[in-house]
Amino acid sequence: MNTEALEDCLNHSYSMKAISQMENHRCQTEKIALITGISGQDGSYLAELLLSKGYEVHGIIRRSSSFNTSRIEHLYSNPVTHHTDSSFTLHYGDMTDSSCLIKLISQI
Repeated sequence: MNTEALEDCLNHSYSMKAISQMENHRCQTEKIALITGISGQDGSYLAELLLSKGYEVHGIIRRSSSFNTSRIEHLYSNPVTHHTDSSFTLHYGDMTDSSCLIKLISQI
């Protein structure tokens, strides 16, 4: 192997190691919260606080006839109509449905 090829190989190896270390560091320092009852008074205040502290916030809301998200409307942007990289995501879910909760947690 010539010197140039060896140098390229070492640089690539170093780059892959640096990327791996950065990903590990990001995983260790990234702050993610899952809030149940996020559309309620306490949940909405908690979401605001955590977002202001740099958390990625996920909230669980129920599918119900009274879809009341007035307390969190200022935090939420619909991913279908707004293509932003938001730190706030809403998920439909039910606390009594364990398979739904497991699926949500694995996605987050």
